[in-house]
Amino acid sequence: MLLFILALCGFSGALATRLLDPLITSIASDFATSVSVVALLSSAFALPFGLSQPLLGPAGDGFGKALVIKVAAGLLALCLLASALAPDLTVLFISRVLGGVAAGGIMPVSMALIGDSFPLAVRQVAMSRYGRLYPVWAAYRGERRRDYRRMDRMAWRSGMRGRLGRHGRSGRVP
Repeated sequence: MLLFILALCGFSGALATRLLDPLITSIASDFATSVSVVALLSSAFALPFGLSQPLLGPAGDGFGKALVIKVAAGLLALCLLASALAPDLTVLFISRVLGGVAAGGIMPVSMALIGDSFPLAVRQVAMSRYGRLYPVWAAYRGERRRDYRRMDRMAWRSGMRGRLGRHGRSGRVP
């Protein structure tokens, strides 16, 4: 059960990484700004995502890996909500930066928790099962491109709220 919950948390973090990419034109028109400015939202998420990983690993060792994953998943859910409700581009930018920090703490700390939770004899099997879900996530994201196009027509904010609901269900770590 632990492996499934961690995989679901990892899926949520991976989904949040590329969530806004297909919606850049809609966001640009909603905030009456250029597409090139809104495209920086991807970097605003990706850079903190990468930079936070070396910091959150030791935090997991010091405070407990399960606690760090819970806090990261909860913060990511709050950042997705803030993104969906953002009144202006500045709030959206800040929520994406904080969301990137949070998402950066989910996958590596989950893998460390798997390493701590499974005996050496079955640890590689558990890691491979966790890692095997990445192609499933990529396929899921590919299937969701149709949803993104539909979100583009509806409103990008409602799509963010839908993804938030999916993420909120996965934020349980024993």
